[in-house]
Amino acid sequence: MKRALFTILVPLAGAACAETGGTPATDRAPGDFTLEEFVSASSLVDGAVPDWSPDGSAILFLGRDTLWKVDADGGDPEAIPAEGVTSPAYSPDGAWIGYVSSGPAGGQELWLWSISEQRALQLTDLGARTLSWSWSPDGRHIAFSNSLRGNYDIYTVPVPGGQVKRLTTDTRYDVQPTWTPDGSRIVFVRMDQWWIHHDVIAVDAVTGAGERLIVSDRDWMDYRTGQEFGPGQVSPRGDLVLFRSYRSGWINWWLAPMEGGEPRPLAPEAADQSSQKPFRGYARWSPDGTRVAYTSNLRGRQILRVASVDDGAVRTLFAPEMGLVANPAWSPDGSRIAFTYDTPAQVPDLFVMDADGGEPTRLTHSLPDPSLADAFFMPERVSYENDGLTIHSYLFRPAEPPPPGGYPAIVWVHGGPSSQFEDGWRRHADAHYFIKHGYAVLAPNIRGSSGFGWEHEEANNGCWARCDLDDVVAGARYLGTLPDIDGDRVAVTGVSYGAYLSFAASTFAPDAFRAAVPLREGYANRIQLVERESALANINMYQYELGLLAENRETFRRASPTLFAQDVGMPMLIIAGEGDVQMRAFATEAARYYKPVTYERYEDVAGRAARLEWMPGMLAFLDRHLKGDVDLWPKVR
Repeated sequence: MKRALFTILVPLAGAACAETGGTPATDRAPGDFTLEEFVSASSLVDGAVPDWSPDGSAILFLGRDTLWKVDADGGDPEAIPAEGVTSPAYSPDGAWIGYVSSGPAGGQELWLWSISEQRALQLTDLGARTLSWSWSPDGRHIAFSNSLRGNYDIYTVPVPGGQVKRLTTDTRYDVQPTWTPDGSRIVFVRMDQWWIHHDVIAVDAVTGAGERLIVSDRDWMDYRTGQEFGPGQVSPRGDLVLFRSYRSGWINWWLAPMEGGEPRPLAPEAADQSSQKPFRGYARWSPDGTRVAYTSNLRGRQILRVASVDDGAVRTLFAPEMGLVANPAWSPDGSRIAFTYDTPAQVPDLFVMDADGGEPTRLTHSLPDPSLADAFFMPERVSYENDGLTIHSYLFRPAEPPPPGGYPAIVWVHGGPSSQFEDGWRRHADAHYFIKHGYAVLAPNIRGSSGFGWEHEEANNGCWARCDLDDVVAGARYLGTLPDIDGDRVAVTGVSYGAYLSFAASTFAPDAFRAAVPLREGYANRIQLVERESALANINMYQYELGLLAENRETFRRASPTLFAQDVGMPMLIIAGEGDVQMRAFATEAARYYKPVTYERYEDVAGRAARLEWMPGMLAFLDRHLKGDVDLWPKVR
C-alpha cells in the first residue's frame, strides 16, 4: 500500500491496540469485536436492486463486485462469473442477463450473459458511457441512454446483436428509457442543461418520431444525472406513468395519464418515498398494474408499503422499529416482494415476503459469524433545536459506564450535502470502532440533509460551511447538555462533505471542538474546484446551491476553508486518498502558518488494508486530544 505522511507540529502517536486477532464468538455484547472482524464486515447485497428471474425461481443481485443469484425459496447464493457488472437484469424470456460493463476500447458498454452457454457477449461497442437501459417487453431489443454524441441520447440495439439506432437528437440530456407494455413506444426523461427540470416524454420505439410530452417536473436538482428523479414507469395496463416529484414539498410518487392530463399523487404523505442520496431503489408496479410497492422514509426509518392505484389505499407490509427497508421488487406472479434490509448494527441482506403480509424470510447472511451483529451498537434517536430548525440525529453511546466527567464525543457529519443519516449500516459503519473505544458519537441531519422535506434540504443554499456548520457546532453544544457526555471533549469528523465541514470547523469555529479529522474526499477550496477540477455534476450542483461563480465569488470564497487556513485553531489529522489533492493543499497551506496538522495519504483509503492502519491511528490521535490530560483554559467551547 502506497502511503505518504508529513507532520506539522503534532506527530501521530503510535497506533492503538492492533486488535487484528481473535476467533468468532458465540455470544457477543456491544463492542465485542476485533478490528480485523470489523473492517471485514461487509454486505453481500449493499446497494443491490433485486431482479427476479422470469419464472420466479431465482433472484439476481449485485454485491461485493460480483453478480449473484439465489433461489427465491432460500439456499446458498451462486456467483455468476460476469466481470465488472453494473445494473444487471434478466431478459423477459430468461435467456440472457443484460448489464453494463467497460469495453475493450473504453466507455461503458452493454453486455449480455448467456444463461445457456454461460458466457459473456458484448452487445455495443460505442466507446462512450451508457447511463441507463431497459429491456423491451419481448426481449428482442434494449433501449439505452448513451453519451456518444457529447450529450445523452436514447438509442436501441437488437438482441443478441445488430445495428445501434439513435432515436433522439436533442441537445439536452435524454436518460432513463423504459417501454410501454406493447413495446410500441419508449418513455424517457429529458433534463435541462442544469439537471433541474425534467420532462417525461414518449417516442415511437422504431423511428423515434412523434415525441409527446406526458408530464413536466420542475425545480429538482438531480445531482446524479437522472438517477434521483428516476424513470417514468409505464403501468402494465398501459394507462398511467409513475414518476417521482418534489412538487408537494416532499419526494412522493405521482401518477400521470399516459395520454395526457393532470398528474395525481399515488399515496401523499409528509415523508420522502424511496430514499435517495445514496439511491435506494424506485417504486415498482405490481405485474397486474393494480398496486405499487414503495418505501416511506420516516426521518431515517424506512418501511415497506403497497398502495392501490385505483383507490389510493395503503398497506404497510414491513415496518421495523429501527431499520432501512429498500429496493422492493415484485415476483413475476405478484405474490411476493423481495427487498434489502439493514440497521445501524446489521449490514444489508436480501429478504422476501408475501405481498399480502406476514413475516419476511431472509435469503442471504452476509456476516460469516451471525453473532457479530450483536457486537455492534444501536443508536438512540435524538433531536436538538438550532436557528429555528429541528436537527434530527442519532446518538451512539459506549457499552461501558461513562468515566468521571462523561464520555468524550465525536460529531460525525455525513457527505452530500444532500444526503442523510438513516437507520441503516452504511453511513454509520466506521463509527462503531470508536464507540467501542469509549466515544459517544452524534450523527446529525443538519440543514441541507435530504429526507426531511424540501425546505430543510434547501436551507443551506448560499451558505455552505457557515449556516450548516452552525448546526454541527450546535450539536456539540447539545452534547454538553447531556449528563453522561463531556461537552468540553468533542471532536468533529466525516467523509466528503463531512470532511469539508471538518475543515470548516477548524477555521470558522476554531473554539468549538478539541480536534478535527477530515476523512477523505474533502474539497476545501470551492473556487479552485470550479475553476480547475470540477466535473459537470459538481458545477451544476454549485450553480443550484451557491450560484454562478462569476456572480457569487464572495459566497464561494466564504465557503472555502483553505483560504482561511491561517485561522486553524485546533489539532487536525487529515486522512486522504490518493486523489484527494485538495486535502493535501489544505495541509500545505496550514503548514505555512505553523498549524498543528497531521496529513496522511493512502492509495485506497476506503480499502480494508488502509482501514486496518488509519483507524487505530485516528483513535490514537483522538485519545491524545480528547482523553489526554490537557487543561484548556479558557474552555474550548
